[in-house]
Amino acid sequence: MAKHHSLPHICQCLSRLLTLRLHVPVTIAGHRKKTGRELVEQVLALAQGLLDLGVTSGDVIAISAFNSDWYLEWLLAIAFVGGIAAPLNYRWVSGA
Repeated sequence: MAKHHSLPHICQCLSRLLTLRLHVPVTIAGHRKKTGRELVEQVLALAQGLLDLGVTSGDVIAISAFNSDWYLEWLLAIAFVGGIAAPLNYRWVSGA
């Protein structure tokens, strides 16, 4: 039997941020504070950049970054375009 509902997706939080946290800080990283609007705009800009680079649904995108607001934005942007984020461990060293 076919189901007629949308499946949950991590990027559904973006519309909720625009609805409930438009002008309220949602991320704080050091001196940087971003409102819901700023976070969503940045995620969409990164997603557009990924599309411009030719990323398509199912592509694996490696990401190496410290835990930060920027890391969150990249993870959401990759998911938004249907990519698969492959976090790399920046502490990894060959032969260790």
